[in-house]
Amino acid sequence: MIDYIVDKDCNEYARIQYRHSEDIEYYCTGEILEYAIPRELSNLIKEYTELVNGMSLSLLDDVEAKLYSYGLKLKDANASIFDLEITNGREITFFTKYPTGRGFVDKYPGS
Repeated sequence: MIDYIVDKDCNEYARIQYRHSEDIEYYCTGEILEYAIPRELSNLIKEYTELVNGMSLSLLDDVEAKLYSYGLKLKDANASIFDLEITNGREITFFTKYPTGRGFVDKYPGS
């Protein structure tokens, strides 16, 4: 599927092609076709990914809150984006629901 990543104000940040995982609920993988993510947001995504991969979960809350304040979502699918990771400048992964220890929720906790 082709869609756009937008923020809560409908600013378009990327045109992507993605697919839903057959194995993991609400998990998507894909590639960025057109990239217009501003540096500040790009740095937050990178920092978030590094903290998650480095298992530095105690430092994650602040970065995660800043990242989710953008309200990123898929424009046409009208689905929120959580745990967004960008690798190699073009490859993306994300969830369309927020994963918690008790299952998936539609919104980032506290928002």
